[in-house]
Amino acid sequence: MHAPRTGGPAEVVSLTGGDLLEIKHEAAMGDGLSTRDRLVRLLEEGSQGFDFELTDDTSLIRSGLIDSLGLFNLALWIEKEVHSKLDLASLDPSKEWDTIPDILNFIAKHRGG
Repeated sequence: MHAPRTGGPAEVVSLTGGDLLEIKHEAAMGDGLSTRDRLVRLLEEGSQGFDFELTDDTSLIRSGLIDSLGLFNLALWIEKEVHSKLDLASLDPSKEWDTIPDILNFIAKHRGG
């Protein structure tokens, strides 16, 4: 378990159901990071212990980088990014969220609506 960081409100998220990490609200709201940078940081921090190279072609689900609990937490993160609730029953994460570009395209398509 990671030691809590200080310096503002934080949201606790686990991508693999084991390692806890903090995603600070201010990171999503104006620290200058792009959506891609925030996503990569979320994936890298949530996957500590995995020996892999995270690229645009990395299958996040088949690689085991994201498990079922991780998908749920990724959905929560995406909801914050698009400022809207997702209908999880209508999604196929293995197709729509399997790679970094897939997730970024999904966010772009659903942002604000």
